[in-house]
Amino acid sequence: MGPGDWIPTSGKFQHEGGGLEWDDLENTAFDRIITSVHDFCLFMRDLFVPDDAILVPPESGWEAISATSFAKLNKSDTVIETLRHMTFIKRHALGGGYQILPDSGLCDWRDANVLKTITEGDPEDIRSTTETLEPAPPDVVGLCEGGRTRGVFERIKTKFRNMEQLPHNDHEVKSAEEDSDKDMDILREVYSRHGWPEDYKKADCLAEVEEKKIF
Repeated sequence: MGPGDWIPTSGKFQHEGGGLEWDDLENTAFDRIITSVHDFCLFMRDLFVPDDAILVPPESGWEAISATSFAKLNKSDTVIETLRHMTFIKRHALGGGYQILPDSGLCDWRDANVLKTITEGDPEDIRSTTETLEPAPPDVVGLCEGGRTRGVFERIKTKFRNMEQLPHNDHEVKSAEEDSDKDMDILREVYSRHGWPEDYKKADCLAEVEEKKIF
C-alpha cells in the first residue's frame, strides 16, 4: 500500500451542532476504517513492530490532529475526525515508518515532524508521498507513504502469512517480487523454524533475522 491507496471517509456520521452523531456506529464507514487500521497495526505488532510503537488514541482523539493543523491540506472535517481516532505506528528511530510493503509504511499523521511540515513547511512534501500525482479530494486521505505499490490490509496480511514478503531487519521488508530468491529462502527458513504464522516466537525469530544481516 502506498500513495494512491486512499481511504474514503464519507459515511453516515457527520458534524451536527458542533458534535458528532453516529447512527448505528457498527455499520458506519468511520467504524470500519478505525477497526480495520487498528487490527492491521496489531497484526504488524505480532509480526515485528515493537509493542511500544503501536499508538492507540485516547478516547477524545489525538489533540495534535485538528482543523488548524491540517488547514493547508484542505481536508474535510470527516477526514480529520477519522484520523483523530486512528491507531498509528510510530516512526522508526531512523525517521521512516515501519514498512508494510517494500519502501512503503503507514503514515503517522500525529507525528510532530509530519505536522510541522504541514503547518510550517511545504505541505506538498507530505501530499506527494501519501497521495497520487493528482491531489486527493477533501473527503479522501492517504494512509501510507513511500512506494506506489497498491494493496489493501487483508491482502498485505496474506502476503506476510504466505511468506511472499517478510521483514529482514527491525523496520524493513523484503518481497519475493522484488528481491533475490536466496534472500527470501533464508528468511522463509528462519520464520518457519520459529513457528510463523501459527505458533510464532517473535523475539527469537527477529533476533536470528538480525544476525543474518540480509541487506
